[in-house]
Amino acid sequence: MPSLPTFCSLAELAGWTHADTPPQCAYIVTTGGQCKRQMSHKTPDEAKSIVAQNLEIFTAPSVKHSDAARLFELLLNLANIHLCGLHKKYNSDAIAQWLKDFAEQKASITAKVKECYNLRTDHAHTGESGDDNGRGSDDRASGAEAAASKPSSQLSSPTGLLRRTLTISKSQVAQDVTSLLEKPVEKTSSPPGWIYAVCPVDLPGKIKVGFTGKHPELERFVYHRRCYREIEVLTMELVPYANRVEQLLLTEFSNKHHMLENACQECDTCHMELLDIDRETLLGCFEKWISFVKTCPYNSQGGLTKEAKERLPLPASKSYLGCKPTRRKMIKSPTPKKKSGSKESSISPLPGLNFTSSPSTTKHSRVHEVDLDQHDLCVAVINLNITPSRHR
Repeated sequence: MPSLPTFCSLAELAGWTHADTPPQCAYIVTTGGQCKRQMSHKTPDEAKSIVAQNLEIFTAPSVKHSDAARLFELLLNLANIHLCGLHKKYNSDAIAQWLKDFAEQKASITAKVKECYNLRTDHAHTGESGDDNGRGSDDRASGAEAAASKPSSQLSSPTGLLRRTLTISKSQVAQDVTSLLEKPVEKTSSPPGWIYAVCPVDLPGKIKVGFTGKHPELERFVYHRRCYREIEVLTMELVPYANRVEQLLLTEFSNKHHMLENACQECDTCHMELLDIDRETLLGCFEKWISFVKTCPYNSQGGLTKEAKERLPLPASKSYLGCKPTRRKMIKSPTPKKKSGSKESSISPLPGLNFTSSPSTTKHSRVHEVDLDQHDLCVAVINLNITPSRHR
């Protein structure tokens, strides 16, 4: 499997903004050296201007999720400036590496930025200079957190949203999660990717979970904003086995799925797997599964290791190892009330069994029993978009 392209660190880029000579391309070639192509003489000035406009991102104690899009735009601009024409195609890989650098080496990056811009260790660029302003933002933040922690049942459900027509017990959920963990990892589940959670603003109390191979801002968030208009990013992280993490989250919250009754006007799809769950619970489960997959729980053949089987996160259980996924029970939609004068087509009842008649000599084709993936089957049924007939 070819290795991912690598680039100069984000701390190095911060130092280049004050370089006297134009820097080289930030791409690291396979031989271990830096790409020799010199960038434009305007490169340091352009990069310096971009970083100067976003100093608070580097110097603030932490970056809020509301600033995630701004950080991504900043890194995208730096990638466009510091990658030559031959290597611009690796923009998304560069951004992914620099986001990881930002998360893991923020202290050294902040120190480098302060050194380059002659900043003292104070609050001049952190947005904390005014007590009143800071207190107001804290109040707003605490208000938002209070609203987020409110049980989803207390939030109004928008018109056109249906509860998913499935019911499953806690023991069945535990069995399904364990079965999914034990299922060998395929090629589509093994590569690293981005796992994320967003809240469509127009669907209060509902959270959309997903994964993507590219940075979410490059593709998935574009689609979500097209369909949901405005979204709030709760979390996004580059993790191994991203597809498996997404499926574990969706399986654990099987009873929390909602879908739109009517097709989206933008993409003509009935969006599904909108989770009706509070943020704190979801983010806790995010951390749980991400921590688990970072311990390399699968061997080279894709199977779950013995060590991983000894530390299965809840709701998985060793007692369910070796069990097949459960067959889920579909909930029938309520039958619409009959209107006066309406005529319904009669349905002939099935003939009763006759135990006294002679056995039939008709030959029947042999039916082989096969294993079905319960999640894929349920999604396929929902995609049929079958609704009760309405007599008008």
